[in-house]
Amino acid sequence: MEIKESKNLAGVNWEGKDLKGANLHLADLRKANLRGANLEKADLSFANLSEANLEEANLKGANLWQANLEKANLTKAILTEAELSFSYLTFANLVEADLTKTQLRTADLFRADIAGANFEEALFDRRDIPPLLDCRNWEKAKFSPDIREALINYAEQLK
Repeated sequence: MEIKESKNLAGVNWEGKDLKGANLHLADLRKANLRGANLEKADLSFANLSEANLEEANLKGANLWQANLEKANLTKAILTEAELSFSYLTFANLVEADLTKTQLRTADLFRADIAGANFEEALFDRRDIPPLLDCRNWEKAKFSPDIREALINYAEQLK
């Protein structure tokens, strides 16, 4: 699926829709309902997904480079091997999301709720470690041992 011309899709209801490989680059999907949608390998780079419902969506291998996911609901979403570098995830809900092997370099996760989220083998830059402490429930998320150790060490330094 490729969206041409009009990319203003704010509020669209694509719950459960198969959008595998869709080209949604620069799309305005604010407050869209994409619950349970299949967005595997979709191009959502530079898309505005603020306040979108992506609960239980399949975003495996999706390109979300510099996407705006502020206040998005990604509860139990599958984001394995997705590209989220430079994305904006402030106040997003990532509870129990699977971010295994996800690219998260310089992603902004300020105050995101990451309880139960799986970040094992996710790729962060070292400078991304301290801001992870600003996430809600970071201690309840799963990280690779080196990232967890760096988080704990940094938290200890702040005491």
